[in-house]
Amino acid sequence: MCLLEIDRLQYYLFQLSYPTARYLNILRKTMYNKHFIKSTLLISSIGILTACGGGGAGTDTSVSATDGSANSTYATGSTTNTTNTTNSTSGNSATSSPVSSNKNIVVQPTPVSEGTLFASPAGTGSGASADDPASLQEALNSLQGGDVLFLRGGVYALSISDLKKVVIPSRASGSSSKPTIIESYPGEHAIIDAGNLRRDVYEQKNQGSLRVEANYVKVRRIEVRSMPEFGILVTADNVVIEGCESHHNGLTGIFGHHINNLLVQDNITHHNSDAGLGVNKWNYDNGDNADGIAVAYSNNSIIRNNIVYLNSDDGIDIWGSNNMLINANKTYRNGYLDNGSHAGKGNGNGIKSGGQNTHDNVVSCNLSWKNYSNGIDISESTNLRTKYVHNTTWHNGYNGSSNIYQLGRGYTFNPDTELRNNISSDDAVHFWNGNGIFVDNSWDRGNHSWQDVGTVPFINTTDPSSPDFLRPAPGSGYEDLGAYAGN
Repeated sequence: MCLLEIDRLQYYLFQLSYPTARYLNILRKTMYNKHFIKSTLLISSIGILTACGGGGAGTDTSVSATDGSANSTYATGSTTNTTNTTNSTSGNSATSSPVSSNKNIVVQPTPVSEGTLFASPAGTGSGASADDPASLQEALNSLQGGDVLFLRGGVYALSISDLKKVVIPSRASGSSSKPTIIESYPGEHAIIDAGNLRRDVYEQKNQGSLRVEANYVKVRRIEVRSMPEFGILVTADNVVIEGCESHHNGLTGIFGHHINNLLVQDNITHHNSDAGLGVNKWNYDNGDNADGIAVAYSNNSIIRNNIVYLNSDDGIDIWGSNNMLINANKTYRNGYLDNGSHAGKGNGNGIKSGGQNTHDNVVSCNLSWKNYSNGIDISESTNLRTKYVHNTTWHNGYNGSSNIYQLGRGYTFNPDTELRNNISSDDAVHFWNGNGIFVDNSWDRGNHSWQDVGTVPFINTTDPSSPDFLRPAPGSGYEDLGAYAGN
């Protein structure tokens, strides 16, 4: 049996039987570790919609994050090398857990020998060669399907006129076997920076972002900051956004809409905010339209192993999307500003799992804590057949002074939402008073009512860099629940 067959079978069996899917996840990892197989797994073939995932150790440090509430640097520990694959993962996962607290997100670089185009902040070369790199705009103009564009380290400062040119055009579409890649040069760090251009004077809608309009593209190991609108905007299919940092943008840090087969993994996205900007002026809505990661009206996509915090609206939002997997992310303090106040009209959910006639989404192995509103939110009654499996929520629905915000909950759900092996601890309330399909969650064991907050003893609740952050304490009776126990 090949990995592709295991992955496809696992997803369908997960809809019927979580233990069976969990067994297949172990089998899948064993095959990776034993044979070091690198396979091409198109999400349109239901490639890697697993119950929980993770990665092993790596060599190249891309980005790190700071928890403003605890002044600690931490990140997920997933290592991914997808140089010659599409929407797939590979590598040694023998000692991984669904969520990891290694110091940095680690993403292996594409070998420099594969580079076909090169750019630098001061580049002027018309050939975009390694010896004579081009400007960013010239390199993008030269980009063709299957090219590997390396950006030399430094700041690519953009003017308003430049913003219209920061696009990966449709003619640069790659293929499943040879995707187009845009990436920081190995060992260097490229920053695309709009320099805090005044968002309220930039009027060209949907042209204030790094735009991906080509299919089969990978954007890897790049920092994008201070864009007037979205940090990275994806409008094409079979795209990978990996190992990037997107922050202090006017709208969502990483945003895809009306697309298929998007993989967003191993990124950090934070401080994206439209708080204080005009209501319904272009896309701004006083805090209500800037998520960390959002994938809207889309299908068959994965959001995995990302760190998402201090965004004015929600951490992760899959509004109107179907057959999605939100797996092994860390999302916290969304809906807040740095000073601890509410970010305008922002909803402030850690994860929003659908809305507007969505169906068959899986939310698994995530940590969601100290968000303004809900840890994991169902959004609307038309969100059907959603599964919450092995998540941990903590201290959601409290304001910066630890006073209860009365609408905050660990989880919200519909009658057909399955909640299995989750933890809710010290949230304002576990969940809204309603019916769901509950299977062995922390509140089931504790005999708590819906309004009883309840506490699960954790080893560590103060240091997100600790490998024991929000891990149930030994002997607590909850060690087999929550985000760390999902494998």
